[in-house]
Amino acid sequence: MSNIFISIVLSCFFFCFVLVRIAARKAVYPRVPTLEGTERTVREAGQWGAYDSLSKQPLDFMLADGYMIHGVLILAPVKTDRYVVFVHGFGFSRYGGIKYLPPFLKNGYNVFLYDLRGHGANSKAFVGMGEQESRDLMEIISQMRQRFGKHIHIGLQGESLGAFTALLVAACRNDISFCVEDCAYSNTKDELTYQLHKQMHLPSFFLSVDCLFCEVSLWTALE
Repeated sequence: MSNIFISIVLSCFFFCFVLVRIAARKAVYPRVPTLEGTERTVREAGQWGAYDSLSKQPLDFMLADGYMIHGVLILAPVKTDRYVVFVHGFGFSRYGGIKYLPPFLKNGYNVFLYDLRGHGANSKAFVGMGEQESRDLMEIISQMRQRFGKHIHIGLQGESLGAFTALLVAACRNDISFCVEDCAYSNTKDELTYQLHKQMHLPSFFLSVDCLFCEVSLWTALE
């Protein structure tokens, strides 16, 4: 009888371990919509506006680790040395920033919209919940200064994951003119818990264990 009980306990433990590992991987390597999919979402929400007629050019950055970041630079109606970098939220793309374009363009800012690592037109990659993304943004800003001039003024705007990322960067650099954050989360663990609950509908006990696995997976990937 004791052997049967032990077997049942071990089987349950193994099942829980596998479930937690699957959930952790889904959180760090989520399935995200394509760039075209997010375009449909923005159009259906009535936020696409005059985007197609705006003056713009592709702007991509090769990062130090060999990862390519794809984006587009929306040009202000008049020549300017002021730039805004928009950082979108978890599971979306650069097109999340289209609704913010009018006031910035009207006030003479070029706006850079880009896809976070593992999102949009970029190749599949792990999502760092702000840790890796802030490193990427730091590189992007440095490369923008190399490309457009050290004197340019750069501001940041972000939503959710993008807002958290922007705040991390703004706190580390003294060359950011301003930072607009929308719905940033307070810490990585809380956001991981939210995403795991949203994606897997796990009970609170599993969420605590799952977060531990996610954090281990995240920091292992960042090394």
